[in-house]
Amino acid sequence: MKHLYSVLVFLLLTSCIPYKFAPKIKGDHVQLAKKFHRKLPRQHAFIFEDTKKAGEFYDYLFYKLRPDPDLHPDDFAYNLPADIHGIKGYLTFYEVERSSNTLNLIPLVIDAALEVNDYDALLEDTYASRTGHWYIVMILRDEAVKDMLNPEHEHYKLAKQYLSDLKKEYLNTANYESLLLTGH
Repeated sequence: MKHLYSVLVFLLLTSCIPYKFAPKIKGDHVQLAKKFHRKLPRQHAFIFEDTKKAGEFYDYLFYKLRPDPDLHPDDFAYNLPADIHGIKGYLTFYEVERSSNTLNLIPLVIDAALEVNDYDALLEDTYASRTGHWYIVMILRDEAVKDMLNPEHEHYKLAKQYLSDLKKEYLNTANYESLLLTGH
């Protein structure tokens, strides 16, 4: 029994306790944007993890969907016009960060021991660790401003397929300017 307590104390002191998890999204994921991140609108969204650098999805969409070739990137706005197999839609996207956080017990114990002996804490910055993950959240509306990603919308399957194809093209394209040559 004495050894069991020693092992439990050792495991407790050498462990990290996760207290917040970033979601793992595989495949084509549609859910309410507000449930994914509280600052987003209450509409259905197509969500995927962005494995590229920050701002690359913006660059991709700038070359893919910009309606006017003379449009400057700073003027690129929300509600981008999108042609979904002959149906006019409007795309809005967000880059959202979600993080995984852990509580590291070893630095806490070491600093507690130092403070008991009247020394200053040394490891305050390492009590918790954080790993950020970036996600692209896309909302698609029709001309009547109805949520096209709502499963009850008449063009739900077309809208979901369109965004899935957009995601695949984005992840497989390295040079976004080449989209201008291919005619999107």
